[in-house]
Amino acid sequence: MIIGAVSGVAVGQQCARHPVPWPTAIHKVVTAALLAATFLAIVGKLAGGQLGNFGRLGIDQGTFGPGVFFWFLVIGLLTVFMLGGATRLPARTRRDPEPAPEPEMDPEPAPAPEPDPEPAPEPEPQREPEPESEPEADTDEGPEIDPSDPPESAK
Repeated sequence: MIIGAVSGVAVGQQCARHPVPWPTAIHKVVTAALLAATFLAIVGKLAGGQLGNFGRLGIDQGTFGPGVFFWFLVIGLLTVFMLGGATRLPARTRRDPEPAPEPEMDPEPAPAPEPDPEPAPEPEPQREPEPESEPEADTDEGPEIDPSDPPESAK
């Protein structure tokens, strides 16, 4: 366990060499711990096997890989934060909104609205004189044509 803790401290020291904002620092330690745990799990699997009269030797892969990852991660994060490898996030800069272009001012001021005068009483409607009836057309001009009659062909 001491060797794992020392390895975790080494991971944390390497990640703390260049201080970065804390989310980036956490990502660095998680990545380093994951790579180290994967490498050690592969080496542990390759190192196991049949050993003469002793039988089969090896490690329990179900607990070794996650244990190494957890140990490197916890000790590495403690080391990074204690050495100052994680800083605060940079303050967000607030952009001032650009002022909208001002409309051009008219050189002459607008006159003040005048109050509405009281409406004059409406005059009573006058009756229009009925138009005189049109004089009847002369019947001497020709025969009267009924619009429902078919047109006569020209002779």
